[in-house]
Amino acid sequence: MMKQREAKKFSFMLIALLALTITAGWLVYSYKTPEEKCTAFYDKHYAQIEPYTEPFFFSSNRKDMSDEEAQLAMAMIMQNTIAIADKANECGPFDDRFYEEQFRLCHGYLGNEGTQRFFNLLKMPFPYCQELLERGQTTTVAGHIIYYSKGEFVQRDLKKVISIIEDFVDRHPEHKDLMAFTIPIYRHGGHGVVKNEEKAFEILKAFNKEKTDSTMSCELSLYYRQGIGTRKNEELADKWLAHYNEKHPDKPCEFADWSNVLGPFPEENNTLKTQQ
Repeated sequence: MMKQREAKKFSFMLIALLALTITAGWLVYSYKTPEEKCTAFYDKHYAQIEPYTEPFFFSSNRKDMSDEEAQLAMAMIMQNTIAIADKANECGPFDDRFYEEQFRLCHGYLGNEGTQRFFNLLKMPFPYCQELLERGQTTTVAGHIIYYSKGEFVQRDLKKVISIIEDFVDRHPEHKDLMAFTIPIYRHGGHGVVKNEEKAFEILKAFNKEKTDSTMSCELSLYYRQGIGTRKNEELADKWLAHYNEKHPDKPCEFADWSNVLGPFPEENNTLKTQQ
């Protein structure tokens, strides 16, 4: 009787050990590293996107957004792209493709007028854009400068442009050259910005102090010559003009036309003044 009990007990122990071994083996086999989980997540969602992108949006017969099939395709693409982009902070360090989908959301859909009209996506891309800005994505900040400066897809707001640039440069001082975009904004004013020629001059002066080979030396010369934001100073005007002429002997010195990037300024402040 005792032997039977011991045999049963041994059998139960053996079964339990076998089950534990199988469970442990399954856990080891099924375990995925964070990198592997992220890759699997991306592959799963991108597999839902891929069948729609080429035939509906990149082929010669691409559909218009008024087409019902194109609308359904865009809905499928958006749903899966957002799912990928939402995990960019978690998975991006392992897989750059997550950041690429964030970029697609920020720039592709923000700049796609047809998509905006159908899905009412005017505000949706901006959180993804903000994350790109925080990571130092210069293409994104350049895009935002244009969007807000020219009023493309958003209301024109030059004060917002200055804020975007200053915040970006504070976080990423290696890109302080972007401050050059604020110079004409302060000089002209308008669209939320009070005209401040003194501020424009100080930024321009600091810019030329570090970038002595810049064509901005011409603008600094003009500021000194015409007393923009500072007292007129012919000596310093000649100094910076001479520096400019060394690099551009056949090109007259004149205020740069920023309208292609920043849009038009009030006409009374937008007259180009030149000097030879």
